[in-house]
Amino acid sequence: MSGRILWGPGLENVLEFERIDAPASSRRLRAGSEQERSGAPGVEDAWTVGYDEELTGDLRWLGNDVWSGPSGAQAFLDWAREKKTFRYVPDAIFPDFWVDGCYLGAPTDEGVAGALEPDDRRRLPVVIRNPGYDFSLARRKLFMDYAPGMPLPTSWAYTATSKRHRRDGVPNLVKGGQLHEVGVGLLRDRDYLISNNSDSRTNRLEGVGTNRLTFPEDLTNAAWVKIGLTGVTGNFIFAPTRAVAADKIIEDTGTSSHYVYQTLTIAAGSKVSFSVHLKAAQRTRALVYVSAGTGDGADEFGADINLTTGAILSNHVAGLGALTIAPTVQSSYSGWHRVLFQGIADASSTTVSVIIRLADAGGNFTYTGDGTSGLYAWGAYADENEPPTSYPVGGASRASEELIVPWPWKPQPFWQYRKFIELGGAWKTVSQGRCGTIGFAGMARTGLGNFNTVGRYSFERWNAAGQGLGAGMSVDATYGATIELLGLCRTDGKVELRWSINGGADGSSVSGSGTPYGDAWFDQLYNVGAQAGNIRHAHQGLLVVKAGRDVDAVTTIALARVA
Repeated sequence: MSGRILWGPGLENVLEFERIDAPASSRRLRAGSEQERSGAPGVEDAWTVGYDEELTGDLRWLGNDVWSGPSGAQAFLDWAREKKTFRYVPDAIFPDFWVDGCYLGAPTDEGVAGALEPDDRRRLPVVIRNPGYDFSLARRKLFMDYAPGMPLPTSWAYTATSKRHRRDGVPNLVKGGQLHEVGVGLLRDRDYLISNNSDSRTNRLEGVGTNRLTFPEDLTNAAWVKIGLTGVTGNFIFAPTRAVAADKIIEDTGTSSHYVYQTLTIAAGSKVSFSVHLKAAQRTRALVYVSAGTGDGADEFGADINLTTGAILSNHVAGLGALTIAPTVQSSYSGWHRVLFQGIADASSTTVSVIIRLADAGGNFTYTGDGTSGLYAWGAYADENEPPTSYPVGGASRASEELIVPWPWKPQPFWQYRKFIELGGAWKTVSQGRCGTIGFAGMARTGLGNFNTVGRYSFERWNAAGQGLGAGMSVDATYGATIELLGLCRTDGKVELRWSINGGADGSSVSGSGTPYGDAWFDQLYNVGAQAGNIRHAHQGLLVVKAGRDVDAVTTIALARVA
């Protein structure tokens, strides 16, 4: 395919070539890096300045007449040999799809003029380098392509100002499901989540999380009220972090309910999310729920869970209680199970209690205790108007995670694809759940994610005046489902959203009209997991994110997967 090089102070010079023969892309150590062998045999040291992406091949010119002149190939080589940057356009059919900030790695010899071919055309071996863009993407007409485990390009910016937990993969039989601390500023790209009966490596991206509970890892504290119990024994066994930090809740000998609870104040009508890690001891079943008022009331929501298998036996709803996110279980290290859900106990109540209640062998939640039996608990978490998120290190709060990618390209037809495990972003309120946005509010932008309806997603394109097009999903997703979204800015100016849930057939929605691509989000940022203005985190376990130019070639989810 024919391509172009644009160079000069204002990129005013255009050098066209027929194609690149034998193209190869790679990543090389940047100049100034060193690798040396020292000390004992086989011991090596390295001092790495950084890496550059590299494209090698032979440029074939359209004709020998382009070699000379003020904007010819020789003039370009003179410019580039002075380490001045230029723009590489891999396919002249798509002139707005480019790689900026390129510089010449070779030829650096002023005498090199390429080789003349029998048809009087020139072939010039070149090495083109770039500090952050992978040239293999350019050959595939992709703006980006990322999956957990891949190194982040140097131009991408990731921010996390607090420690967070990640969950080890189940294949590790020694520590499968164990919670590990992830340091400040480090990706959680080894966070393993169960979705659609499979264990998937994700890059977990979440917004701010604030635990409304006090002493979430110490149920012995008086903040946790004990009803029908002999007490709570602290630091009894290993917690999911493998520290001896989990408590045992022990029933008394009365014929009654046996439970602990903590009360918190909320705004009327708020949704409350609750989660806790539980493990069977003598008691293998628990009722975990949120109740309006102080202690056990009449209006409540939650789950009846089997602590041996980790199965949700039934959703628990009573009175005015309603679930907004159905109970689910994330199994963890050594028999631990984290149950989580969200709901409204009573829309008029400003006080709720979170409750962990024991059951006997027959599944009765009111029974005569034996004074010694119980279950283990650790790491309780409750939040208001936020989905149930990962458990914060220390139990108190977790800062937002931001993943921002430069987007230098001008408006044009393109597609963006995102595959992720849904962790509550689709339950954010209106305008707060987008998970892939170019630009910000008040300017031209695109957005992929939730917009209007809980449990659904949309794809929109706006201009600077706030006029926009949108296409939305027509079915509901579920918490923990594997979601694939394909947003298309089509060549006819229309917007299309395609979706797949847990690998199912594509659904599709198309905007009713099209508008020109004159609204500029030029030189903006692609917010993969950032918070700015009304562009909020969509809590998720990211599996793949990619975007490409050839919108006419990528028209289905299946094609996006392999693009």
